[in-house]
Amino acid sequence: MTTIKDFQIATERFLKRHWDLRECDGNPPPQWSAVWPLVGGLPNTDKQGCYALLVNDGVKYIGSGVGRGSGRYQECGLGARTATHMRWDKSKKAGLDQRVYVMQQPYTDVTGLITIGFPSGYGYLALALEAFLIAEFRSKGLVNIKSPR
Repeated sequence: MTTIKDFQIATERFLKRHWDLRECDGNPPPQWSAVWPLVGGLPNTDKQGCYALLVNDGVKYIGSGVGRGSGRYQECGLGARTATHMRWDKSKKAGLDQRVYVMQQPYTDVTGLITIGFPSGYGYLALALEAFLIAEFRSKGLVNIKSPR
């Protein structure tokens, strides 16, 4: 199974090819978040980008969230997309910042997520990064809706 470290190294390679500080308004290249253990607020929920579903420290699935959204949720593609894979476990009493989430079928074995968010106007790179990582790690068992399970 692909590891988080594998993803980070491959993403750095991808961004060296496609991220030019002069062209990207001086923004440094984005990086994968720390592991989100399905509690509290999702990292980069307010951005477009990619997410990886984890089983321990192995990456099981990669997806992208590049929806444009509307109103106060404009460009919140990651939050909207990942919400389709999980639900708020209301049986666990917690404050807003400590909500506990559970994964839905077929991802009930998932233990956490990592995300990478792109600045406004650069969400299209999430689609390219997703395709790049699928091609890079399909032979190691990485799946996505676009690849056979």
